[in-house]
Amino acid sequence: MAQSERRRYARFQIPLDVVVKGHGLDEACPTEEVGMGGCRLTLSRRLPEGTTLHVEIRSPHAAEPLAGAAQVAWVTPTAPFHTGLAFAPALVEAMGPFLRTVVGNARITT
Repeated sequence: MAQSERRRYARFQIPLDVVVKGHGLDEACPTEEVGMGGCRLTLSRRLPEGTTLHVEIRSPHAAEPLAGAAQVAWVTPTAPFHTGLAFAPALVEAMGPFLRTVVGNARITT
C-alpha cells in the first residue's frame, strides 16, 4: 500500500484471539493489528489470496466472540506467513460495537 493511501478504517495494534478455519486450516492466533474492515495475523501456512475462511474473534473485554467470514486479502510469500484478512460485510458491521468495547473510548469510524 502506498504511503499516501489512507485506510478506510482505523487500525489498532491490540492482540485479539482469532480462530481461523477453512481450507484445511484450524488454528488460533493473535491479531497483530485489527480494524473494522479486517486484521493482520500470522498463519502457519500460506493461503492463496481470495481464500474465504471462517473466523471467530475473542477478547477478554467482550462478553461474546464475533464470528463470520473473512477473505485473504494479501499474504507474504515466505514464512512467517503474515496474512491480511478482509472481513465480510456482516462482520464489518459487528466489529464497530465489538471494538468500542475492546478499546474503550477510542473513536471508531463507521
